[in-house]
Amino acid sequence: MRITEIAFFALFAGVPKLRIPGIYGASAGKPVRYRIPATGARPIRFAVENLPTGLTLDSERGIITGSVAEKGEYSLQITASNAEGSDSAALMLLIGEDCVLQTPLMGWCSWNAWLYTVNDEKIREAADLLVKTGLADCGYGYINLDSSWQGAYGGKYDAIMPNERFPDMKGMYDHIHSHGLKGGIYSTPFLNAWGLPESKPGLPGCTRGEPDPNYPPHNGGIGIDHREEANAMQWAEWGVDYLKYDWSPCEPVNAGKMKEGLLKTDRDFGYCCTVHAQPKFADYWAKTCTSWRHCPDSKGDWATVKQLFEAGRFWHDKMKCGHFCDLDMLEIGQMMHSDCTLTEDEIIFSFSTRAFFNSPIQISCRLDALTDFEMAVLTNDEIIAINQNVYHPGAIAVEEIMDGETQLTGIYRKPLSSDSEAVALFNLSDETKKLTYTSARVVNIRDAWAKRDLGKADEVKFEMAPHTVRIVTLK
Repeated sequence: MRITEIAFFALFAGVPKLRIPGIYGASAGKPVRYRIPATGARPIRFAVENLPTGLTLDSERGIITGSVAEKGEYSLQITASNAEGSDSAALMLLIGEDCVLQTPLMGWCSWNAWLYTVNDEKIREAADLLVKTGLADCGYGYINLDSSWQGAYGGKYDAIMPNERFPDMKGMYDHIHSHGLKGGIYSTPFLNAWGLPESKPGLPGCTRGEPDPNYPPHNGGIGIDHREEANAMQWAEWGVDYLKYDWSPCEPVNAGKMKEGLLKTDRDFGYCCTVHAQPKFADYWAKTCTSWRHCPDSKGDWATVKQLFEAGRFWHDKMKCGHFCDLDMLEIGQMMHSDCTLTEDEIIFSFSTRAFFNSPIQISCRLDALTDFEMAVLTNDEIIAINQNVYHPGAIAVEEIMDGETQLTGIYRKPLSSDSEAVALFNLSDETKKLTYTSARVVNIRDAWAKRDLGKADEVKFEMAPHTVRIVTLK
């Protein structure tokens, strides 16, 4: 039985509600594609004031496209209207250099959902379902293809070509883009990527030739013939917007070679280095990557959720606007990767960990089989708003109670503006705990998961069941 109270609501009913973050970034002269997230009864009509030269708005679908030649900050005012009313919000459009994903990525990834059975049809269907379910209207804007798309080297750039399950990569990404969404891809500097059953041969990565003796021999090692730029050019021609670059241990040399290749293309790329982005290079990741990962693969059990929490706790003070620690894909929904044994409270806990610590949020399950509870978790606008708020990237530890090396409870605060903050109280232990956060002044307290006001006080105090979380906003 779930203990945590959460709000359920209809995404396609009522007055429009804009769910835009405060800032959106793109490079000067490179393509912009932004689907304005807004819930409410359809049809909704969109308007944007101060749209810079080079951009156009599809006012019926709320999709902004084009490019902006001049660097700068453009203050946009966005309005969404329907028969029941309207909503307006400000968006700072930052046009600079390599400044995509100023807020954490939100989207869907193929891996846990489909593993090595993924194909062109399933990717197109995921894009359709992200829109049909209303998840795109909540800010989920990426469809990311993980490993097992790779075939052999060839083509115009002598780059990795897709296998027979992906007959038209450009057409597939065009389909994703037609919804106003963006599309990602997976690769590695290894000679052989992860992503196929052990009984089958490996998948090619972005290096070839003899293994370089300076690197570990995992997956055949890293080859001496580097093809990062060639592959980046091929992905750009297909219309890719994001790269998950996967090897272990991650280090700046191979990360840098791929980054140089991506920057030479005519597109913006979000860039995630995974799976073990070594902490000793923290300053490099926070400067070069839109996200990085140094944690175990997500898996639907409580032990893994605690490990992911520990990673979020470690990196919470090392993030910057546009540069975030990735806690891997969500443990929610029907997945091929593993059976989920989490309780509903533990699922809320795992989502809260990503949301509060500003991790990217990637769904990785069958979108046509989501339950009402799972949709309520994925679409809570007040929790998502905390994740997308980068007034203070990361979080601030207030209190952490340990039993040796095992964390029992944790209280963290996250400034949201000059006069508001969010506070998360986590009980990781197997026992009921009483947790208290004291504010410097009397504040309005709101339960973000329940979407319910709790009154005014200078203290937040909860008796918390095992494996639960409470998130409140104070104003």
